[in-house]
Amino acid sequence: MRYNRYITIAVLLFIIYSVYKGHSQEINHTVKTDIHALTSLKPATQTDAIPQGSYVEKKMANAMEILMQTDTGKKFMGDVIKKGPVAAPLPLSSNPVAMLSSLTKKQDLQILDTKIGDGASAICGQTVTVNDTIALPDGKIIDSTQLTHQPLSFELGKKSVIRGLEMGVLGMKKGAIRTLVVPSSLAYDNKRFSTTMVPPQTPVTISVELLSIKPSLDLPPTLPAPNDTVPGNGRIAECGDSMLVEYVITSSNGTTILDSAKTKTPLIINVNDKNIPIGIIEGVIGMHMGGTRTLTIPASMMQTIGGKPFRMLPASTYIRPSDMLQLTIHLIAVT
Repeated sequence: MRYNRYITIAVLLFIIYSVYKGHSQEINHTVKTDIHALTSLKPATQTDAIPQGSYVEKKMANAMEILMQTDTGKKFMGDVIKKGPVAAPLPLSSNPVAMLSSLTKKQDLQILDTKIGDGASAICGQTVTVNDTIALPDGKIIDSTQLTHQPLSFELGKKSVIRGLEMGVLGMKKGAIRTLVVPSSLAYDNKRFSTTMVPPQTPVTISVELLSIKPSLDLPPTLPAPNDTVPGNGRIAECGDSMLVEYVITSSNGTTILDSAKTKTPLIINVNDKNIPIGIIEGVIGMHMGGTRTLTIPASMMQTIGGKPFRMLPASTYIRPSDMLQLTIHLIAVT
């Protein structure tokens, strides 16, 4: 059943990507005419088995046959199937050292705040500079910017540091200090970061202080809690994932400003694309695939990381930065 879900997602994403990027020559007319049939599947039910011999199963098989004839399609399918679900963080604990032994094989990240900091929180796509100290369960320090006097800088979502550190820094404010208890699966078991200093299946603790955030954005320090009207039951969206979303932007008086389903302009979110509004990126993180979330945000959050207005907004639309908007996001797929 899991592979049925991934295959559905792969076909859906590849077709939409090809059509919107102008690569439709890779998909023949038959598949194009069946886009509606594939996209009409409700994502919340995609974990169910697709009945053999059904209309959708036949169309998917036809699309898959053509998809797998292209190099791009083969690579995309492989990437989708290889990636599995990501577990949500556990509640805070007051004793990180005591938690280490139980985290050896789990996918859980513990976050312990000792200083909150000031200003807006670090968000996906920003570059942060931190001081960090990484230690093994026995207390041995394996790396510390305090000792080298060289703070570490990295872009959130680029996955240039171990996942546990990147996940732990998201949401921190300038001047904040927190301790991360990181399981091995989010630390050095990843072959990309493996080192002889850390034995396999060994969790680590990281003490991290956030020194700066760039670019500096004029964002509110806190926002109203989002409302997950449809929880979803698929993989959790993380900073750095590629995601396909549909969205509706509504003004404070209830007027619909933009509905991507009606304009047929769904967004493919990628951390390398600096033209996606901050509000949509931040709103989708933490959602389960197939879910729908509604949140209230200031219009300033419809700017991009580069400070530019969202290019999809109608030219005639006038929104003051202080205006409050309602943003409804539907997470179709994550890879």
